[in-house]
Amino acid sequence: MSNNASYTSIGETIAKLRHERGIKQEELARAVQVSVQAVSKWENGGSPDIELLPAIADFFSLPIDALFGRECIDERSLEKAITDRITATPREKQIDEVFKLCWVLEKSLYDRDDGSLTIDSIREQEEGRRVYSSINCEGGNSFMELTETLPCFFIAPRSSNSKAGWFEGIDYPALFADLANRTFFRAMVLIHTDTAAGKNFTSRLIAKKLGIEDTAAAEICEKLKKYRMIHASQLEVDDELTEIYTLNSTLSFPAMLTFARHIIDRPNRFYYHISGMNRAYFDADVLEVLK
Repeated sequence: MSNNASYTSIGETIAKLRHERGIKQEELARAVQVSVQAVSKWENGGSPDIELLPAIADFFSLPIDALFGRECIDERSLEKAITDRITATPREKQIDEVFKLCWVLEKSLYDRDDGSLTIDSIREQEEGRRVYSSINCEGGNSFMELTETLPCFFIAPRSSNSKAGWFEGIDYPALFADLANRTFFRAMVLIHTDTAAGKNFTSRLIAKKLGIEDTAAAEICEKLKKYRMIHASQLEVDDELTEIYTLNSTLSFPAMLTFARHIIDRPNRFYYHISGMNRAYFDADVLEVLK
């Protein structure tokens, strides 16, 4: 816990918290069972009665000291503050808010506390250029792309068993061989577009959109089922069973493309970059399962 040397009035703090979180005076008044006029009075130089301070602090999920402008953060209050911040954000903007918090975490890994270096300020300064941050250390690694075109954040603590975690029972060459087939790759992209995502479709849709034979489309669907990219069900139409598919909603393929792009078009513009890792990513015994 750390304490600020300066203090602000309770009313000033209440007004600041309320505006930051988009809370109306009516909501606060109702929560602590006072009139709207009372809240307005606090925010214009007055102070709430001392017996109301616990209720006001609970409403904002803060310790009472914070109402006086003191910085009082422990693990429990920090976790609750983050949760409250996200849940108070409109659903359509929550991922953006989480992404901004990820940038705060990334800066902390670099041991930086530069509040002025925000994602928005970086994007304005870079004018569309792709910029990144990467931290590689003994505990694991993180990677972040900050631009609007392909924003992402990835963090991976060090694996205790890279052979079991990455390689046992997984046939990567088979997947890469299928993806090397341009028609199959296009089908993977297709099922993640508005044409198929969130809808029922048959192999005939793939045949039509990709300009291939029905038999080839059916074979592609079998492979998509093998990788659990689609879910199949039987539907009876005109006394015949037709196999209907739906996309299994998963980020796996878009995430793979994100990292594949970073291999093909290697990042070279970093705001933060640490490479302090002395251990290899994979243990030497992983080659045993790749024979």
